[in-house]
Amino acid sequence: MLNFRVEYRQRTTEVVLEEASTVGDIKQILTAELRVPVSKMQLKGWKSGDVPDSTVLRSLHLPKNNSLYVLTPDIAPTASTSQNSALPESLNQNYLLVISHRETQKEYNLNFPGSRTIQEVKRNVSDLTNIPGIIILLLPGTPSTALSADGPELFPFAP
Repeated sequence: MLNFRVEYRQRTTEVVLEEASTVGDIKQILTAELRVPVSKMQLKGWKSGDVPDSTVLRSLHLPKNNSLYVLTPDIAPTASTSQNSALPESLNQNYLLVISHRETQKEYNLNFPGSRTIQEVKRNVSDLTNIPGIIILLLPGTPSTALSADGPELFPFAP
């Protein structure tokens, strides 16, 4: 059995499937739980990058416990997930993240909204660069809410 912890818009869903199941089987379960059509759902977080729905989980050589996340770029956030008007000004600003990848000698300049969590930024950076296990360095002056378990995880880089 494989365990999946799937995040979607501040909601976490646990899915347990046999290794003979497919990626599409996970999406079917998530459709029922999250009320998101499979056709509008992008399941991300696979170590091997994007995988087709027909892929058998056994073929991915997954560990017992896995973390994934769902993206729905074609579905607008609901009122409960879109709270930008009530956020402090720093969370409504965009921030520039400059990443220097030493091995490939590439530099990435990425813009993120202040409301993005550190975990979301790490996933987005990992998806873009194919660098597993991104480490975020919090600089001096990082707001205390960035480290709070209850507060938002701010990304403290200025534009």
